[in-house]
Amino acid sequence: MNPYKHILLCADLSEHSMISAHRAVDLAAKFGAKLSLMHVVESLPAYASGYLGVADVERELVDTAKEEMKKLADKLNIPANQQILVIGNPALEVFSKAAELGVDLIVVGSHEKHGLGRLLGSNASGILHKAHCDVLTVKIQTEH
Repeated sequence: MNPYKHILLCADLSEHSMISAHRAVDLAAKFGAKLSLMHVVESLPAYASGYLGVADVERELVDTAKEEMKKLADKLNIPANQQILVIGNPALEVFSKAAELGVDLIVVGSHEKHGLGRLLGSNASGILHKAHCDVLTVKIQTEH
């Protein structure tokens, strides 16, 4: 098996993100790989613009995500130039960014209410089946 050279950690920025983050950090250290961190703020539907100030809501979501991403990146020692925050369809954005960066492993957390489900929603199978690289889903056990 060839060692991984660039790992993309996709985080939902919840408190559970550290579980998959630690796995990604361990793998990056083991393989001497570059580690990038990505979060996707899901686009609000266009029809909502009539009811909400969509631009204001998205701006608030992005501002909050930037703060949380910086906290996580600081804990993981991931430099600003390896932090990716975008607005869009999570599965499409992850797939696109992974291809653009030449990522050879995508790491995501997975459990019922956060992780892969929250990050990718119903598009989870899209990223798993369309990704040009390996995808590691880290099972996150939480108490109910």
